[in-house]
Amino acid sequence: LSIYEEVENTPAEILTEKQRKLQRQIFLSKSNLYMYKNKMDSMLITLNKGLQDAEMAHDTLALANAYLRLITIYTSWRMNKQTSQFIQKGLDVVDNVDDMRKLQILLTSGMSFHEQNKTDSALIMINRADKVIATNDTVLNNANSGIDYLYQYIKGWVYSSIPDSAAAAVKILEPVYKAYAPQAYQVTGMPVISYSLGQAYYNLGNKEKAQQLFDHAMDIVI
Repeated sequence: LSIYEEVENTPAEILTEKQRKLQRQIFLSKSNLYMYKNKMDSMLITLNKGLQDAEMAHDTLALANAYLRLITIYTSWRMNKQTSQFIQKGLDVVDNVDDMRKLQILLTSGMSFHEQNKTDSALIMINRADKVIATNDTVLNNANSGIDYLYQYIKGWVYSSIPDSAAAAVKILEPVYKAYAPQAYQVTGMPVISYSLGQAYYNLGNKEKAQQLFDHAMDIVI
């Protein structure tokens, strides 16, 4: 924390523009630390301070990163008004960031819409994500971003809730399930993938396979 604060308090006038951009990312890292320490008030104060700084500098990358974090936080807290507010802010800058960040905004927004039972809006986000990938098929190859996992996870999750898209959901989720099932207890989102794949099989009429996957999802949760 002391290192973050030292970087944060370094006078802007002695920094290059590149260093200033890096300095603005400190707010996100600092908020991570507060989240880890379960100091949610400090986390939100830090993120809001970072937002103000990014808005003054018109730094779309810093803004996008903060919006992504706030969408995720407010979605998990079921605070739909705030979630919708930051989804809109994220979509306002989505065309001014790199393709990987663009995908992250679209997919996270899709996940949030799905959490709110706004399936049509979630599908619009997925369709927009599909178009990004269609124009840049290498964007999913960034191993460090986890974007390929996120894309399949969210797309399959939404499709599994639509009976007519059950076959498509199985096609998307089955490889993900097989790849990550051995590390199920360590992989974020694995219970959702297990359950969603089960829901897709149930919609296809394979109730035995569905029950196995439901049981696995419950085992991971417990």
